[in-house]
Amino acid sequence: AGSARSGELQDPNNYFFFAPVAFGAVLTLLLVCLNLSLYCSVINAVFVGILTGEMNMIVYTLAGSLVAIYALKQYRERSALIRAGMVIAGVNVLIIFALQLLSGGTFQAAPITVRFSAGIASGLSIPMLTSLLLPTLESLFGLTTDIRLLELSNLNSPILRRMALEAPGTYHHSISVGTLAEAGASAIDANTLLIRVGAYYHDIGKLKHPEYYVENQIYMANKHESLSPTMSSLILSSHVKDGLAMAAEIRLGPKVAALIPQHHGTKVMTYFYQKAKEAAAEKDREVDADDFRYPGPKPQSKEAAILMVADQVEAASRTLQEPTPGQIRGLIRRITQATIQDGQFSECDITMKELGEVAKAFERVLTGMYHHRIEYPGFDFNKRKVEASRVESQSVQ
Repeated sequence: AGSARSGELQDPNNYFFFAPVAFGAVLTLLLVCLNLSLYCSVINAVFVGILTGEMNMIVYTLAGSLVAIYALKQYRERSALIRAGMVIAGVNVLIIFALQLLSGGTFQAAPITVRFSAGIASGLSIPMLTSLLLPTLESLFGLTTDIRLLELSNLNSPILRRMALEAPGTYHHSISVGTLAEAGASAIDANTLLIRVGAYYHDIGKLKHPEYYVENQIYMANKHESLSPTMSSLILSSHVKDGLAMAAEIRLGPKVAALIPQHHGTKVMTYFYQKAKEAAAEKDREVDADDFRYPGPKPQSKEAAILMVADQVEAASRTLQEPTPGQIRGLIRRITQATIQDGQFSECDITMKELGEVAKAFERVLTGMYHHRIEYPGFDFNKRKVEASRVESQSVQ
């Protein structure tokens, strides 16, 4: 009996279950995409079955891989990887139990314990292996995974903390754009995490000369008053080049970095273009609008298109004196239509229907931002300065 038990324990089929067969599916999902991960899971399962000569291993590998994909397809927090490993371990045990039942084998304590332990170890080893190899593979192939995006979404990152101190207007604009863009992306099932992170970093190039951007000119005069429109446009467009340089320096990742130039596309800097036209009209000269365009490229993805509109809408909404839902709706519609007519969406696959859904999401968010509040009893925060100065003059007399 002892030799029979020893022979059962030495059966190599028991130890096949230790292999982290779902590891490839997890890596492919996090590094590339869902569809490729599904294809690789099927191919990997067939390969494992051929390698081991066991039909059971095909079922075991495919089931574990599909469960891993399901558990991680909406990866939005770091603990999800650990939870996925625990789920895979549990499913592995269930699959081993089911295969043992279907094969008609006996449930002897020693071999079934080895198989169950192997299934658990296989599932729990996947988070550790993934955490170990993922950063290396990201750097090696220049990929941006959801894990990296989650790290970048931390508002305490050095570059965002620097922006909050040196360019507070740009910082708060970026956070608001992130809220808007994320809502718009959610409305059409675009990548919400990517677009929120892209919004946080889309204007990091302004850190080089923050005082030249109106949102940061809180207690200072507008520096562009003393500059020519051409020079002003060059300074403004330079934040795209500076942003890309900073993105490379902090290893922002290609997906996020691509949103820095694409969120402006090749739009015209209208304010300085109009100033140049007015100045040229006095001298009977003509001004070429292309001289006042951002360098591009135009948006190449739905996320870049949404970010472009969100950036404009957030900035323009701050000019509304008493924003109402009707005014907000009209503002969003006019900006979207102007961007379409300028041909900025000609290189991406966003549709008119999707733009309509994005506009509705923007309207909901902005209406919430500018919601009405009741007045504080005993305080008159809206008292006009004229009345205040009149009271002050009377007291002096």
